[in-house]
Amino acid sequence: MVSGGVTNGFSTVTNQGFAYDPTTDSWTPLPNAQFPVYRAGGSCGFYKVGGSTGGFSPQSSSEVLSGLTQCGFTNVPWLSESPTTFDVPAGATVNVTVTMSATTADKVTQPGTYAASLVVSANTPQTINPINVTMNVTPPKGWGKIAGTLSGQDCSNNIKPLRGVVFADGKGQKGFTFNLPTAKDGSYSFWAPAGASPFDMTASANGWIPQNAVSSIRGGKTTTVNFTLRPTSC
Repeated sequence: MVSGGVTNGFSTVTNQGFAYDPTTDSWTPLPNAQFPVYRAGGSCGFYKVGGSTGGFSPQSSSEVLSGLTQCGFTNVPWLSESPTTFDVPAGATVNVTVTMSATTADKVTQPGTYAASLVVSANTPQTINPINVTMNVTPPKGWGKIAGTLSGQDCSNNIKPLRGVVFADGKGQKGFTFNLPTAKDGSYSFWAPAGASPFDMTASANGWIPQNAVSSIRGGKTTTVNFTLRPTSC
């Protein structure tokens, strides 16, 4: 999230704010700040402190964006620790067991690399930095991948990648349905067991005619399914 600063070639102090969503690569306006300043300090929450309305004269103003007052941490479903609370006697050591679990119940539905951090809160003078944790999940035996790109062919027959959604519904083994936003380059992919085949697939994007396909997964293989959409009107 960003708030305040200068615009119009550094000539105007603004109170505008925006939130960035890396999943959709898009910016959404936030409510305007009460104090239009630049060079302010900010922190998650969303808090904004001080800043200047001109030159380098600091202001004593501060504010918080309503509805975003919490700056906490979220439990990661696939990561657990035991014990979670303990005392460390002087000169002693306490061992903590960290467990990672790659199951659908733990919200792990795809192979890949999962990252998190263990946050340590302690009644000590020093700061304990978060401990990074990485889990590498390999595809189970009998799983395969469907991958491809979503493109649009305009009225002049120019083809470009599209930001859209690919929906896939497995008609075999139950529980394998995907609603996948495509990346900036139009790419998408998902892993599933071969027994979930066939997959009814639909690719769509705003302003373009959806396209359907049927595809199957082969264990240990990658099946390519590309979509090229046409505009709703020319």
